[in-house]
Amino acid sequence: MPSFSVSVTKDYLVFASAHFITFAGHRCEGLHGHNYRARVTLEGALNEESWFVFDFVELKRIMKQLCDGIDHLVLLPTRSDRVRIAEEGDTVSVAVDGQPRYVFPRRDCA
Repeated sequence: MPSFSVSVTKDYLVFASAHFITFAGHRCEGLHGHNYRARVTLEGALNEESWFVFDFVELKRIMKQLCDGIDHLVLLPTRSDRVRIAEEGDTVSVAVDGQPRYVFPRRDCA
């Protein structure tokens, strides 16, 4: 069965977020932010009933919701070997290599 794709890139699929990156040699850059533009491409077979790979309108809605969900938040690496994140009440504590680094309000983190 042939494979087709649908892509979404729109001017409103943007978000601004803060983050930091850990590097080799126990280095860790400071917290800083960027403006991001999102794009998605889905590949697959056509749905025999609709003749769509995926509903383009629904894909735009999902992407807008995802971008809005992290806009103006701190992006935290939850699967890092070096970064430990602990949620306590309304705060999130971040340690890098066992050393305390940041404490954020929970509502400001993703």
